[in-house]
Amino acid sequence: MATSKLDDARRRGKQLQVVKMNKVEYMRFQPGGKIFLGTEDLNGCTAVVIVSKNAAILGHISPRPSEQNTNQATGDAHVEAKMQELRTLLGQHLNEFKQGTGGVVVYAIYMGEVALKDQKSIIEAHFKSLKLPFQSASYPVLKPGQLRPPGKGTVIVDAGGEAPVVWVEDKPVARVKASESSAELSAGSSVVGPSK
Repeated sequence: MATSKLDDARRRGKQLQVVKMNKVEYMRFQPGGKIFLGTEDLNGCTAVVIVSKNAAILGHISPRPSEQNTNQATGDAHVEAKMQELRTLLGQHLNEFKQGTGGVVVYAIYMGEVALKDQKSIIEAHFKSLKLPFQSASYPVLKPGQLRPPGKGTVIVDAGGEAPVVWVEDKPVARVKASESSAELSAGSSVVGPSK
C-alpha cells in the first residue's frame, strides 16, 4: 500500500505537528522531538510556509472563511487576516528566523490557471514587504468525486535531515541550504518557480 510523506511522519508519533485548515502555526525544530510540520487536504486552499534551519511557520488558508460565504472581497479579507497572523508569529519568534529564512507559497491550479489570483497577489505582497525570498509551487485541484491518492493535497516541512526540506505532494520543492557564512533557501525540484 502506497503511503505519503505525511503518513510516514504521522507513524513516527509525536514528531509531527499537523496544521488544520484556517490555522497558522509555529514550530521550533527539536532533535529527538518535533521535526515535521505539515498540513493536508488542500483542494483549493493555499499553504504558506516560512522556514529556517531552526523553525517553521505554516498556514493552511481556505479561499473564504466559510463555505457559506461566497463574497470574493470577504475571501480576500480572510487571506489578509491569515497573513497578518503569520506575520505576528514571525515577529514573536524572529530570533529563530534571522538567518537562512525563506518561504514557499503553494497555490491551487484549477482548469489550468491559478485559482485565486487576487489572493496570490495579497500573499506575495506580504513576502515582498517582509523582504523575504520565496518560491512558488502549485497543485491541481481534484474534481468532485475524484479519488485522492496518497500525498495529494499535502505540504510538509521535514527537519529530520541535514537541513529542512519543504515537500509538496510528496515532491521536494525547497531546502534550507546552509553554507559557511549563512543559509539560503534553494529550489528542490522543477515544480518550484522563482518569485515574481
